[in-house]
Amino acid sequence: MKKRITILLLVLVVVFSTVLAGCSPAAPADTPPAEESPEAEDPAPVEEPEEPAEEPEEPADEETPDAEVVTSGAGELIVGTGTEPSGDLATPYWQNNATDNAIGALTSGYGTYELSRDAEIVLNETAVANVDIADSDTGGRVYTYTINDGLTFSDGSPITAKDYVANVLFFSSRQIVNLGATASAGQYIEGYGPFNRGESLTFSGVRLIDDMTFSVTLAPDYVPWFFETAYVGFGPIKLSAWLDTEDITVVDDGDGARFGFADEAADEEFITKMEVMTDEDFQEE
Repeated sequence: MKKRITILLLVLVVVFSTVLAGCSPAAPADTPPAEESPEAEDPAPVEEPEEPAEEPEEPADEETPDAEVVTSGAGELIVGTGTEPSGDLATPYWQNNATDNAIGALTSGYGTYELSRDAEIVLNETAVANVDIADSDTGGRVYTYTINDGLTFSDGSPITAKDYVANVLFFSSRQIVNLGATASAGQYIEGYGPFNRGESLTFSGVRLIDDMTFSVTLAPDYVPWFFETAYVGFGPIKLSAWLDTEDITVVDDGDGARFGFADEAADEEFITKMEVMTDEDFQEE
């Protein structure tokens, strides 16, 4: 009896073990082996920024004293300019460099009308004793100037009305056009066209009245005009300095001013022989 009970217990144990084994979950076939966690590496040391080296302090700039300007003390004038002068002071007829123009104006002057410090066109009473203004029969306007006594050039020679008339004639003449200049001085004055083209020996709108008096007639196209006093403003020139001769002067035969010979006999001979060129003559040239 005991033997049977023992065998039965063994059978139950085997059956029970088999049942338990069938109930256990199977391990997945592709499960990779667990990775070992890497050992923690020591963090890289943090470099502290270097402090910038202190730059040596520059010594404070010492003010350089201005160079001493040595002058003669004899009425010398020094003018600063931002434009390099060319040295050609025949402005604005051959060129119009700003500095050359300023020097030319500074060394000539005595214009009948000038710009004031307030940029107004005003009568230059240093040069002009009197001006008479009247309308002409042609519709223009006549400015008759009487200049002051005692005006002189830098060489001490006296300035007369002839020197003012010489300016208008010379810088309106055909002769300087042939030398490459812009002969525009009297372009607003009656008679400019024929005189400038060489068709007339006389400049009809410019009159030499006496040693101290002359007149210019503004052409009708410019009357009235805001700038008319600027158009009739002229200064004197020393004609012999430009022509390098004393033989040529300014005369007025009653029809207008013209160039002539200082010697009256030579001037009469010149007028007798002179033939005025026409437009056709210029075209043929």
